[in-house]
Amino acid sequence: MKINCIVLFVFVSAVSAQFPNGRILEGPVPSLCAQRNIHERTPDGKGYFMSWRDPGLRGTEEDWLGARNYCRQRCMDSISIETSVENEWIKERIVREHVKYIWTSGRLCDFKGCERPDLQPVAINGWFWTAVFQKLAPTTTRDQNDWSENGGIGRPQPDNREAQQGGASENCLAVLNNFYKDGVNWHDVACHHRKPFVCEENEELLKYVRYHNPHLKVAHMTSYKRKSNRKLVFTENIMRDIKEKLSQGQSKRSIAAEMSIPEATLRKRLKCDTVPSSLGRYSCTFTKEMEAQLADYVREMDTRFYGVTMKDLKQFAYEYAQANKIQHPFNMEKNGWKNLGKEFLSAAEHYFASTRKMCYWKRFFGNLKFLYEKYKFPSHCIYNMDETGMSTVPNKLPKVFAQNGKNGVRKVVSAERGQLVTAVCCVSASGVYIPPALVFPRKRMREELYNGAPAGTLPLISDSGFINSELFLQWMKHFKDYVKPTEESPVLLIFDNHVSHRTLNVINYCRDNFIHLLSIPPHSSHKIQPLDKGFFGPLKSAYSQLCDNWLVNNPGKAITQMQVFPIQKRLLQ
Repeated sequence: MKINCIVLFVFVSAVSAQFPNGRILEGPVPSLCAQRNIHERTPDGKGYFMSWRDPGLRGTEEDWLGARNYCRQRCMDSISIETSVENEWIKERIVREHVKYIWTSGRLCDFKGCERPDLQPVAINGWFWTAVFQKLAPTTTRDQNDWSENGGIGRPQPDNREAQQGGASENCLAVLNNFYKDGVNWHDVACHHRKPFVCEENEELLKYVRYHNPHLKVAHMTSYKRKSNRKLVFTENIMRDIKEKLSQGQSKRSIAAEMSIPEATLRKRLKCDTVPSSLGRYSCTFTKEMEAQLADYVREMDTRFYGVTMKDLKQFAYEYAQANKIQHPFNMEKNGWKNLGKEFLSAAEHYFASTRKMCYWKRFFGNLKFLYEKYKFPSHCIYNMDETGMSTVPNKLPKVFAQNGKNGVRKVVSAERGQLVTAVCCVSASGVYIPPALVFPRKRMREELYNGAPAGTLPLISDSGFINSELFLQWMKHFKDYVKPTEESPVLLIFDNHVSHRTLNVINYCRDNFIHLLSIPPHSSHKIQPLDKGFFGPLKSAYSQLCDNWLVNNPGKAITQMQVFPIQKRLLQ
């Protein structure tokens, strides 16, 4: 109980903090905390969010307070770089992802109460991490922080350069990526500047939200704590520092004692001249870049109304590993989901947020308008594709004449129950049709089946007679062969969000062949899909009439799969 009171006091006092311009430090929003997006977790379980990685924030920058408020609304706070390991970790990502600079929670104490003797002089002793209320080492103690030795006027940081030049005071701490040709280091910067930012999970805010919202599902930070920092000690930068100290005449024993590293380990790493690439016998299947690419696939499919489920996501992981020839623990039955990275799962959950309240049709026509204006598709390059079932026993027979007063009217039919054949049809906005594909419920394809088939028809088979992801990829190649899209003349294909359409192989194939896919909203095919509205109805009526004519001309015989292609040919004529 005592802990809860302390947490509440700290939170309330932080929320009530007001800045000179009238803005305040905002508190957490429970719904945003529950949906917070985590891009990476460090081995100690703490989650981080990088603004430049988020599709909705890409290119967006905030001032120092704006960055903190964005983070705090999601039960996070701007990053506090409390250890050398964390410092190297964030610097590595800034360099690798070409980020010019980021905000941290670091700030110079310039509020009421900063007159305390232990903070004097403030420029040296008054810097602290606001997110965790932790004081930084004096700025003159260079080996306990990462302040740059250079700045805009060539002086060691912090230098309060802007205030000396008649501008605002540089009271906030940012990490700059070689901005002054000084490497990746800390700089004091005026707080009104706008920069990307990194959010770090804040356990105090999470506890506060869970305490006041017991029925809201707010995920905990990972509870696992590393037993040691063996792997984390040796990064490329630290190894470089060790070699520099050796070149200055310092002994290996003194370096090991100074850095709290076992001397035997230090000697081993220097002898091998390597840093450990992994720890333990387990390793991640996908790299961070691959996980980000998978997350992009999920986001793209969500935009196109594919309705991705967790089962679909597992299938994507399996297909992605197979396509890239990556050694993996996945299989077709269970897909090895437990071994997939927690970072990717967290990112994926962000994309799986419920969208029931969104206007599906508005999104669909917005996507259609965007693609049309970007690529200027002519009518012969816009296609609609859909499947329909055609039975050997039509369920809609033509009306016949009978004697008035009869209790029942009889008409010969092909059989008691028919066999379903799936027809895959595709037409353009200008009226050009692609030769259809017919999917038969069979184990083996027989040549007699497609005798008399319409020119160019694609014969396919499956166990159920329905189309699946493998057959759909075959049909996509069939479509491409007839349409012949190019970079100068791409095509747009509109279809429903059937499960067979949403595979990585199909999306990759379409990307490589300049085919742009657009899925219609769920449960709206009967209202806005052209084939459903104006083609399949007349098609099935004509098919039933032709089946009836065939039965009249062939008394005593039943329509089988052998007759489907010839009837289809007459139907299209």
